[in-house]
Amino acid sequence: MAPIWSVQPFKTVYTTAFLIKTLIELSLLSLYYIPKQLRPRPEWGYRLCLSTAALRAFFQYFTAIRYQRPRQLEPGKTGERFVLIEPPEAHLFPGVLSPEHVKPVPVGAVWFPAPADKNAQKVVIQFSGGGFVLGWDPSDVGPRVANIVARNFKATHTLYAQYRLAGPETHFPAQVQDALTAYNYVLSLGISPENVFLNGDSAGGNIVLGLLRYLETARTGLPLPGGAMLWSPWLDVTADAGKKYKQLPNWQGDLLVSSVLDWGANAYIPERDLLLEAEAFVRPVGHPFRAKTPLFIQAGSSEAYYGAIESFASDMSEVEGNRVRFHTSEFAPHDIFLIHEVLGLKEPVEVALRDACNFFDQLA
Repeated sequence: MAPIWSVQPFKTVYTTAFLIKTLIELSLLSLYYIPKQLRPRPEWGYRLCLSTAALRAFFQYFTAIRYQRPRQLEPGKTGERFVLIEPPEAHLFPGVLSPEHVKPVPVGAVWFPAPADKNAQKVVIQFSGGGFVLGWDPSDVGPRVANIVARNFKATHTLYAQYRLAGPETHFPAQVQDALTAYNYVLSLGISPENVFLNGDSAGGNIVLGLLRYLETARTGLPLPGGAMLWSPWLDVTADAGKKYKQLPNWQGDLLVSSVLDWGANAYIPERDLLLEAEAFVRPVGHPFRAKTPLFIQAGSSEAYYGAIESFASDMSEVEGNRVRFHTSEFAPHDIFLIHEVLGLKEPVEVALRDACNFFDQLA
């Protein structure tokens, strides 16, 4: 049941109270965080402390009013860089991606800096995080993602794919279906699969991992990508995600809040009991698998989920034949890839991207 604050006139009342409360809290924190010993981490800069506090507040707000940004399904201001991708043939969606009640649909995506063709040298397909329930404007987030991967990962093109946000009719596997649709589209352009790299942060990392698991295990006939990058992937997705989050180290200083995790997890997990096969997609932690595709996994040492991500990376690296690079961004909170400009953490993202680039180049 949706919170009372998600409908009018209660939404207006809540919004007004939230803005007043948040301005007061941030004003007080701006003074409180001046001494380093009072910050969530003494190593954190002043800007990082205030930014994470502001992000926590807005995640609470978006959750309370159940805000979900509509997907872009028309060109709009993105013009010829926009593409509406029709889902491929049904035979590419066997097994776990073919439930009766969730069907593939067209996917909106935006190219940066321009549409790619078969001569593209390195294409990144971006799946952004947001707890499966929050979406972002491609015109705002897309250029920041494309620019930093172009400079530090040598990407020539980035496709910002907009998967369906989770809800009663769009829970798992809708998001992995959309990821498969986007990947198949890029291959249909004639681009060599070894030049295609999947990239996902937070919940987007979960989706990328689900797509990769599907490509590795299902008999689709699709070739595997050149690599996959996961940034602070959300791996332990359970119905009580918020409660479990509060039991983790660093949760109070990290930028996530338990309410958005509860909303996202319960929107993503189907109401029906998950089969073991589907559980491995939804909750990858504890479910390593054989992957021919090289995998780069990043986590911030100050994020609450660091232990789960490190453990999963270790489990994956122990599977015979897997090639995994685990990268720790020291003192970083959750998902610095997507919001590095807000947090003032551009440098650690650049360092991680260069590490990823070297990792894949060495394996080529």
